[in-house]
Amino acid sequence: MKKINYINKFGNSVLEASEYAKSLHPEYPVKPVKPTIRNPKSPSPVDHRDYATVLEKYEQEMIEWRIKRDEYDKISNEINSELVGYIKEVAGLNSIPEKFRDKIWNKAWDDGHAYGYSEVYYKLLDLVDIFN
Repeated sequence: MKKINYINKFGNSVLEASEYAKSLHPEYPVKPVKPTIRNPKSPSPVDHRDYATVLEKYEQEMIEWRIKRDEYDKISNEINSELVGYIKEVAGLNSIPEKFRDKIWNKAWDDGHAYGYSEVYYKLLDLVDIFN
């Protein structure tokens, strides 16, 4: 995946950058539905054979789905990692002593991530401001 220079593209607008990052995420793959046997109370041998056939197809679809899901996760993690780096840069996390950076980031993340990247950014700004 091509690296995005968020600083040049969005300046200090974390909201715009996070919206842009959302637009880069691929569509999440649809998980196949596990088939069920026809007439579960009294299945016939034909029902069992049909079920075995559709179950084999389902298992192959699940293998393909896992591959697509792993690719989705890889791309999403790359996008999110770049966005987090941008947020840290814009908020000035690198301006505080290195020994505090992880703790400050973790606190901002814990307090804000449920409300989105913009909230993490504002929490981080407040925490970084303590050092200035």
